[in-house]
Amino acid sequence: MQQRVQVAKIFPDGYAEVFVQRESACSGDCHKCSGCGAAKQQVSVRARNAIGARPGDKVIVSSDDRQILPAMLVVYILPLVLLLAGYFAGLGLGILPGIPAAAGFGLGIVIMILYNRHVQKKQPVTFVITGFAEN
Repeated sequence: MQQRVQVAKIFPDGYAEVFVQRESACSGDCHKCSGCGAAKQQVSVRARNAIGARPGDKVIVSSDDRQILPAMLVVYILPLVLLLAGYFAGLGLGILPGIPAAAGFGLGIVIMILYNRHVQKKQPVTFVITGFAEN
């Protein structure tokens, strides 16, 4: 995955601090629909400065998709799948399906939290500045 960012600060160890503008889930096109009004967030990220960028430079930051895709599956897909599995299990058992559906969703959230802790300890997402962005 690649994003266009601006370098804020460089460190002597070959890394740089960049600020990534996090858009809302609807891609930040609020002016088109005036929908959610979600605030944009700026996230500070430490990236390996492989090209010698300086503060103020607009650059391309890359991260390994192999690290992002499993996290997306755990965060977005797993709770939904467990919710649906609980719902249909409740229907099959002849009980109120909302209870096992909520339990399945809760289990998905617990798994997501545990996975997040594991990733933060063992495999943090790495970012690398791979090139200069065109203005």
